[in-house]
Amino acid sequence: MKVLVVDDSVVEQVRVKALLEKLGHEIVLASNGVDALETYAATQPDLILLDVMMPVMDGLETARRIRALSVPWTPIVFLSGNVEPEDIASGIEAGGDDYLSKPVNAVVLGAKLMAMERIAKMKSLMTDVESSGLVKEIEDLAEVDRLSGFASERAGQTVLTREFVRCSRSSQSVSLVLVGIDHYDELLATHGEETAVRCLKNLAVALQSNASRMTDFISRQGEKAFAVVMPDTPMTGAVRVAERIRCTIDDLDCPTESVPVCFTVSVGVATAIPQKSAEGRYLASAAEGMLRQAFLEGGNRVHATATDVPFRLTARELECLQWSAIGKSSWEISSILNISESAINFHMANIRSKFNVSSRRQAVAQAIRFGLIRAA
Repeated sequence: MKVLVVDDSVVEQVRVKALLEKLGHEIVLASNGVDALETYAATQPDLILLDVMMPVMDGLETARRIRALSVPWTPIVFLSGNVEPEDIASGIEAGGDDYLSKPVNAVVLGAKLMAMERIAKMKSLMTDVESSGLVKEIEDLAEVDRLSGFASERAGQTVLTREFVRCSRSSQSVSLVLVGIDHYDELLATHGEETAVRCLKNLAVALQSNASRMTDFISRQGEKAFAVVMPDTPMTGAVRVAERIRCTIDDLDCPTESVPVCFTVSVGVATAIPQKSAEGRYLASAAEGMLRQAFLEGGNRVHATATDVPFRLTARELECLQWSAIGKSSWEISSILNISESAINFHMANIRSKFNVSSRRQAVAQAIRFGLIRAA
């Protein structure tokens, strides 16, 4: 069996290679995630042993990009010194099939490889898949934007399509967040390319620190924007992240060495509970529309929409609904949001009118059905 071993430690590479060769397997080595994707395209291994903590691109991100490819399933076994339940769950969620602790026990590794070899034999019985264009697809997904370190635009589109299909099966909401620099063309013309690039790098840092869940997928979007795919995320959650990103940039001190000029960002958010016959591109179109509207209204704002809802709710109305969903009364919500109880009742009356329902409970149920808020 051909095994791709991905580990940034030369010592660990040599150790695992010796164990596997003793068991009669062919070994291919890679030292980081980008190298692994390229090697995977060139060698088509039967099994991948993947370290979690690596420079350039870690193991979790590497697994996600491999799973985004339209190729036959290749088993992935993570190797890591971090074996807490949360670590294992993150590995499986990223696309891994098993998770082994370091240093790897030779007996356990041999047993795991026997099981994986059965899968490889079953795969060899299947019809060979035409692989023309596969290398190009992997290159696109493996490409790391030099400026931000995030994935390419095509990789983001692929992940959106995949998550859209997955969420349609589970009837869970998926959100897409598009973040763009306001008046970018003017900034570029006035301050030059070096300053514009510095601003984009600052935005990339803000994205990394605020859209930080394992399931959030950040990619480049055109020249002046980034996209964040947020599966299993209602509109309230996506808007909250969008506002944090906007505020992070708005609060930057300037000018400084790292922040050469003041700039702001606008954010477009779109949320849907996908239908099985639908495609992810309509969610992308909705998010682009929200971002365009935010730009046209002067920037430094967040606009959001739920694609299946015929009306829009304000950020305050969404907050009221989310707190109502977990059983908070108007008085409690007013204390949390620091506004009057009469204002809360006014918002809830508007919400009931928009949903055309007579009670708060019915409004909450409708909001959950449309993916606007998360059920308690």
